[in-house]
Order: sequence, then C-alpha cells, then structure tokens
Amino acid sequence: HHTDNVVIMIGEEEFIDLEDEIRSAICAVPSYKSIRITSIEKQNTEKQAVLQNVYKARCNALRDPNMTMKLYYCGGKGGTLHRVLKEGFQPKDMVVGDFGVGMYFTQNPVRAMQYSEPGLLLQCDVGIGMAESVLKWIKLEIGTCRI
Repeated sequence: HHTDNVVIMIGEEEFIDLEDEIRSAICAVPSYKSIRITSIEKQNTEKQAVLQNVYKARCNALRDPNMTMKLYYCGGKGGTLHRVLKEGFQPKDMVVGDFGVGMYFTQNPVRAMQYSEPGLLLQCDVGIGMAESVLKWIKLEIGTCRI
C-alpha cells in the first residue's frame, strides 16, 4: 500500500496540467490512490543554461530536431536523480533493462514511480532520435496479451 508524498521536478511551468495528468494516472491505480502530490518544482541549477544548450545541440543533430516529447524518467534510485538534475544525464545512466541497454522513459507517471527514488518523479523533454518501440508479448494462464 502506497502512502508516499511525491515531489515533482520539471523544467517548465506547466504545473496545473502536469498535476492533473499525474493525479489522473495515480487515481487509475487503486494501490496508489493515497499518494498526494505535495509540491511541483521547477529545477534550477547552476548548469541549467549549459545543460539546455547541450540538449538543443543534440536535438539539432537528430533526423528531426523538432521531434521531442515530455516523458517521465524511469530511474533515479540511490541518489541518481539528484545528480542528473545537477549534471545532466551521463553514459553511466544507461541501464540494462527488459529491452536492452539504454535510458528508459515512459508516458505513464505511475510506471516511472516504480523505478524512481521514492517520493520523486522527473519529467523530461526527450529528443526522440534512435528510439525503438518494442511490444512485449506475455503468455498468461487466461490467454496472451501485449504490454
């Protein structure tokens, strides 16, 4: 049973829409209904301008520099999230997950909460470049479903 308070840190001031989006996702999962959003914070660091310039340069190098999405980071346990907020993502943030080596993001904030440091959730602007969508089939006793 989850009764955690969640602090959300984002890079833009879309607080009202963001809160509604997360609240709707939380309410859809019965075991998460007691989670309260206690604050939404815009992350400002000394390196913010540098990190933003690096992000823009990397997006411009993609096939379509305008193809970006707001996604939730699936990671950040063990203090990683605080380091990422200060220094940006690093090669050491790559993990071996169900779909291979990479950084994992999701549109679903509840899914991201499962992989993040308790009480923290990070929404990111993600440049979609060499992304791969993978459908995973699982066989259940009552049949097969796609997740």
